Amino acid sequence: MIFSYDTVKFPFEKITQSYLGCDDLTLAHKNSPFEQTLAEGTDQAQLLHKKFYNSMDTDSKQLFATIYRQFVREVIFSFYREPILFQRFPTFRVHQPSNIAVFKWHRDRDFNHHPKTVNYFLPVTKAFGTNTFWYQKNNNEESYVPMELDCGQVAQWDGANCRHGNKTNKTNQTRISFDFRILKEKDYDPLVIHKSITQSMAFKIGEYYDIMT
Repeated sequence: MIFSYDTVKFPFEKITQSYLGCDDLTLAHKNSPFEQTLAEGTDQAQLLHKKFYNSMDTDSKQLFATIYRQFVREVIFSFYREPILFQRFPTFRVHQPSNIAVFKWHRDRDFNHHPKTVNYFLPVTKAFGTNTFWYQKNNNEESYVPMELDCGQVAQWDGANCRHGNKTNKTNQTRISFDFRILKEKDYDPLVIHKSITQSMAFKIGEYYDIMT
């Protein structure tokens, strides 16, 4: 499911531009090119990733964190109307030309995510062709299609069980996006807590998730 949101009320693009010091996010690779083709352990460790997360952490007004939580409360929560767990901070993704954004084709459950988590993809640049991620059209078929969205749109999809990944970006535009996950509280078992494979973060309330009621 793809839906639109109010970019004035939720200015993710403008905040990202401010944090990165870049007016045209599609050209972010011009001043901050990745040093290598992304591999395991490097897809959250490039200069742009560090710059964004550092800006978010040191922002005295907590603009991004505030807008994100407001967005989850006012937009995403409306799909559930029951207690949910939401990813405390979304994952920042960068897909530069001649590169990838995530190193491995996978289903999120392969990385210990609960199979009932729901994924959200929120690009702040146009996501199209080979600069976006590709996913199985049907979970049991080897047929892949691109997740194509404009800034101001969000996709709700089954990343836990649907295999997906990146092709080498053959466009001349960088794609910058955020992804986050939701899990219904009723599906959360505090006695069975797994950790992320890449960062060893526990998928529990107060660490990976916060709760919204």
